[in-house]
Amino acid sequence: MIVSFRLRKVLAHISVHFFLVLIALLFLLPLYWMIISAFRPLPEIYTLPVKWLPRNLTLENLREVILETSFLRSYFNSLVVVAAYVGLSLFLCSLAGYSLAKYDFPGRETIFLLCLSTIMLPPVLHIIPNFLIIRKFGWINTYYGLIFPGVANVVGLFLARQFMYSVPDELLDAARLDGCSEFSLFYKIALPVIKPGIVVTAIILFGAVWNAFLWQLIVATSERMYTLPVFIAALREKPPPGMAEIVPYNLLMAASLCVTLPLLTIFIALQKRFMQSVQLGALKG
Repeated sequence: MIVSFRLRKVLAHISVHFFLVLIALLFLLPLYWMIISAFRPLPEIYTLPVKWLPRNLTLENLREVILETSFLRSYFNSLVVVAAYVGLSLFLCSLAGYSLAKYDFPGRETIFLLCLSTIMLPPVLHIIPNFLIIRKFGWINTYYGLIFPGVANVVGLFLARQFMYSVPDELLDAARLDGCSEFSLFYKIALPVIKPGIVVTAIILFGAVWNAFLWQLIVATSERMYTLPVFIAALREKPPPGMAEIVPYNLLMAASLCVTLPLLTIFIALQKRFMQSVQLGALKG
């Protein structure tokens, strides 16, 4: 009886792990196709039936994307936009989250609920007001127009507020007795305590802005200001010479690979911090 029970338990574990591995492979399949297509000649991508194992690998796709298009300029634009957006957003949202978590004032919960309720609004509703504002400022086709709208976002505010609850009030009170200013309390005590939460918020914001398309497409009116998602969309409309009906999937996949690598690298490098922040949020939430 004991042997039979242990055997069933082992078989159940094997079945669960097999199912999970199968699901993981299904999710990794598009990533695998993108990687092999980035190093394939264009005719091999269009070959039917589909060849899952590449035969003729080449670096020509990467060379053409990097050296013969405006890819590097778009890459630089994306880096500038993401760095400025994430930095400003973390600063503003952390300040707001600190005040909503650590200061008791009339209307605190109402203000937070009003901010949180905006998450139910479709993002497209913000486009026209934001566009009219930045056009008034003369920020069309500039870094300012790409960066500033949405810097104070409700997702960053919500995460910052939740993580700020993990900062002990006794620690802040002790620092006040030692003469620490209110901003120093925030900068020197609260922020180091919630460092894992800052990391996970930065990862979320980075992924959202790095892959953002619609707003960048509206604001960036010239190729000089394209970010990577807009560049890839424009690249799709440039067929190879003499092939007007052919989509250059080899170049699209090569550019997409270069866009995906930073996200994968950052997530893998900061995975430990990410898990710490999730555990912290679960304990304090």
